[in-house]
Amino acid sequence: METEINKDFLGEPRKDILKHELVAMKVACLCARESKDPSTQVGSCIVSSDNRIISTGFNHNPEEWSADTFPWRNDCSVIGEENTKYPYIIHSEMDAISKCKEDLKGSTIYVTLFPCIQCAKTIVSFGIKKVVYIEYRDTMDAMCAKRLLEKCGIEIVQYNEILKDTKEHEPVKIKLNNIGKK
Repeated sequence: METEINKDFLGEPRKDILKHELVAMKVACLCARESKDPSTQVGSCIVSSDNRIISTGFNHNPEEWSADTFPWRNDCSVIGEENTKYPYIIHSEMDAISKCKEDLKGSTIYVTLFPCIQCAKTIVSFGIKKVVYIEYRDTMDAMCAKRLLEKCGIEIVQYNEILKDTKEHEPVKIKLNNIGKK
């Protein structure tokens, strides 16, 4: 026999929760901080169609190539592209997609930097339907990536557009009772 809870004792849920878009982008920003790249730290967060975080990633050297001997330089005109990070680094989008164990069809990827053309092709081929980004660098590569995404029906949203509808939130306060006390 099921007993009902007296509605007078239910209380009310908090109203000042973060929107799922803000949470996903904050996670992408945190992931970017994992990158050892000295010039560009990029993070990604993939969210399923029902707003669950299903994968994260960041740009990094291949695990088999020590970060201490990896060519982190980015000055192609001085040392040649083959001596820079560009041909070798694993992008955050590829990292997140390759680690995901779930079907990506209909999902959204939140990225701190607009995808390159190689990542855009991968996004399209895995059925991701929306790209939300913070920064766009006006390069030929980014232009081609944007064209590909648009032609394939992928929704592209700059994060600032989401923020227009969102008021500032108070910092999240967590109560840690007796943690670390003996």
